[in-house]
Order: sequence, then C-alpha cells, then structure tokens
Amino acid sequence: MAKFALIGKNIGYSKSKEIFTNIYHQQYDVFDIDEDKIPETLAYLQKNNYVGVNVTKPYKEIICQYVDGMTVPNRGVNLIQFSKDADGNGVVLGTSYDGQSMTTDWSHHNLTDFFEEPKSIAILGNGSVVPSILYELTLDYFYRNVSNITVYARKYRDIPYGVNVDKKDLSEFKVQNHDVIINTIPFEANLDIDFTCDHKFVYYDLNYADNRLVNKARKAKNCYKALNGYGMLCANAESTYVACMPIDEIQ
Repeated sequence: MAKFALIGKNIGYSKSKEIFTNIYHQQYDVFDIDEDKIPETLAYLQKNNYVGVNVTKPYKEIICQYVDGMTVPNRGVNLIQFSKDADGNGVVLGTSYDGQSMTTDWSHHNLTDFFEEPKSIAILGNGSVVPSILYELTLDYFYRNVSNITVYARKYRDIPYGVNVDKKDLSEFKVQNHDVIINTIPFEANLDIDFTCDHKFVYYDLNYADNRLVNKARKAKNCYKALNGYGMLCANAESTYVACMPIDEIQ
C-alpha cells in the first residue's frame, strides 16, 4: 500500500481521503497545519516515503517556495512528489492538475458539445486555483472554442492572468454577459448570483457538493447544466494516483 497525503489549513471538509481509501485503496493522511509547519511536514513526508502529497488551500502558491522544480512555473502546486538528483540528493517536485481536472470533468459531463460555438467564460474569484484554470483554458484556447475570459474579483493579486483575459470587479458580474461561469469562491463567503439570462449557460461550482447556488442555477430557465466540483476532485485524485504509482501497480 502506497502512502499519500494532503497538506492544507482548516480542511476538515476534504473528500480526498475518502476517495483514495475507497477507490484506490491507498493510505491517505491529512495534515491540517499552520504555514510555519510546512518545511518540517515536507521533511517528514519525504523521510517516510510518501509517494504523492496533494496541496490545497491556502498553500497552493505558498508552497512553491519549498519545491526545487515545477512542471509549469507560476501556476501554483496541488501535487508534490519526492525524487533524487544525479548525486542522490533529495528533490521536491511540484505540479498542478487543477485546470486539467476541471476540463476532464467537463468532458465526463459531455460539455464538449456546448463548446461547438465560441463561448465567453467568467471566473469568479482569483484564489490559488485560478492560475491553473487560466493556464488550461488558454493553453487549449482554440480547441476549447473560447471567445474570451473575464476574471471577476473584489481585488487582484500579482498572478499571471494570461493573454485574452480581462479583469473586472466582482460587482460588475452578470450571468447574462457570459456562457460559462466558473465559481471558485468558497461557499462560506455567502456569494449570491442572479441567474437571469436569455441564452443557455453552464454554471460550474468548484465547491465539492451541491449547494444553494448550484441548486438555484439548476432552476434557472436557460441553465444548460449546473455542476459542483466533486468530479474535478475525483479527476485530480486520479491524476495524482496515476502520476505517483508504478505503472505495473496501477489498478
């Protein structure tokens, strides 16, 4: 049995342990820690042969300073793996599957057909998951058939928003102006959305369970589909499992 872990803060709600133990039958330990405990926790995990360490809020970007290499710079980290260099020294490697996991979930829900014509995408919030989502959407820009992307937030940080990405205050957001709404704002923020719209739209909520907004969107007249982020979490877990396990041991 391989050992996996999760690092974050105030993450008692996480479903990652449930997924790994029930689907992949692997050990999965949760480390709910303060920021100053990150170095010693990473050292402990590396010393005790953990094969993969997921990273969640609020450390997806903070933890970048503790890795020796990243697959995609400046996009945050949601998976850490331990390796060794040519001299046998320990190396900490980081990557992010968040954006890829989101679009994988879209495919599972047959949203590909929805993108037959150019779509306008709104991203609500600019937390640590947003850089990875923007990278995925702009990386596959023409294949996804995205006409434009707008990030709506109460304030902006120094993150790589990318080309063809507009930035606006959250108060300016209207469903009517977009075709796909990706909500990255935690449910405890008590965000409210008016889903009045005269055209078909998709609402994708990164919170892992149906909530007030998902249910409200589903009742809206022109809602094509409203989804929570549990499928994205499962896709993230699968990517972690496949990336970290030897090929001959993958179930």
